[in-house]
Amino acid sequence: MMRGVLMVLACGSILLGVAGASEWSAGARAMRESDLLLAQGKSRQAAVQARRAAEAAVPGSPYPARAYARLEAIAMAAEVEGKADDAAFAWRAMRSAALATRPAEAGRGRVLLADVGILRVAASPVGVVASAPASILRAQLEREAEERP
Repeated sequence: MMRGVLMVLACGSILLGVAGASEWSAGARAMRESDLLLAQGKSRQAAVQARRAAEAAVPGSPYPARAYARLEAIAMAAEVEGKADDAAFAWRAMRSAALATRPAEAGRGRVLLADVGILRVAASPVGVVASAPASILRAQLEREAEERP
C-alpha cells in the first residue's frame, strides 16, 4: 500500500516537473520571438508573443513579469505615437493573459491596469492618445537587457 502511494507521488512530481520545465521554456521562447519581432518594428506580433510568455506562468520564471512589462511598454509607446488600435491591442493582450493566469496569480493587478489603458485609449480623440514619454519602450528594452545574464 505504502509503496503504491509513493509511486503515485513520484510520478506526480515528475509530471509537474516536466510541465513546469515546458512552461519555462515556452516563456523563454516567446520572449525571444517578441524581441526579434519588436526589433523588426512588428509591435502587434511582438505583443502576441509577449502574451504567450505572460501566460507561461510557472513559479520562479522571470518571463511572465518581463512579458507584462513588455506589453505595457508596447501599449504605452503606441499611445505616444497616436496608434490607438495598436495600443488597445497590446492592452487587451495584457488583460487576456492576466485573466488566463488568474488562478496562478501571475497577472495580479494587471487586469485593472489593462482596463484603465483600454478605457484611456477608447476615450481619447483620434490621434491624441499620448500619455507617456516617447522613450518608454526603449527604456523598458534597456532594463530587460540589463537583467539578462
